[in-house]
Amino acid sequence: SSSIQHDHWEPHPDQLLAAMASPRMLWLAYVFALLDMISIVEALQGQSRRLDSANASASSSATLVVEAGSMYTLRLAKPTSGYSRQAGGWYLGARPASQLSNRSHLHDLRDGQSLYVNVMHPKTPGFNKSKTAWLIQPVNGSKLVRLVQPDGWYLTARHFQNASAVPSDHRDKHSTYSMIVSPHAPGLPEHDGEWTITVDKWGAVRLALARSAAYLTAHRRHQRDLRGIGSTFACVLDRSDAAVPKSDGRWILEKIA
Repeated sequence: SSSIQHDHWEPHPDQLLAAMASPRMLWLAYVFALLDMISIVEALQGQSRRLDSANASASSSATLVVEAGSMYTLRLAKPTSGYSRQAGGWYLGARPASQLSNRSHLHDLRDGQSLYVNVMHPKTPGFNKSKTAWLIQPVNGSKLVRLVQPDGWYLTARHFQNASAVPSDHRDKHSTYSMIVSPHAPGLPEHDGEWTITVDKWGAVRLALARSAAYLTAHRRHQRDLRGIGSTFACVLDRSDAAVPKSDGRWILEKIA
């Protein structure tokens, strides 16, 4: 009997390349690559959700430890967007009233018993870190705090002076300028200058007025915000403006050695 020999056929490399370059094969390769990409994205999203959950747990258990009698500075955290037009690293402070006479920043003066507050770049001429010191005082029987300067003037914000007044507390419909007020000023409102202070998962703090939940921040979006090249008037902003990033108004609390 005879056997039939079948030759083993192998495609030529050029034929393989031609087949792979056909529209159908290219389309299939695109589909498989897309599926692989989707799988990778879903895996990364799952990992991100797990990290967010872990960070949220850590954030919810974060506590702020403030030493009684110690002085602290408040430095703006680096912004996560350009919305505020305000750089991070600037310190919250206010010039004592005794330093305002015969100086260029007389517009710091609100009235005889209050001054507008600003944030200042640490390399601005005349900057003194010790002049940005705040004593954080717990309010008896609550979790609220007051921020008090060494001379007793405390941080707050009001809307007593309307938009047409000069100077005016009014900034826009969502915000008002913050100030320090003398503890000896007549007719002080009850619970004036009481703040909530919370810590986020990165260790930054946010200060919000207890009576309104408007939070402390600084923006350079309006002409009057600009105190100078290296300083900006601080303000409190309500949470109704959807255009403002949720990360706005974060501060770094630093103990003065």
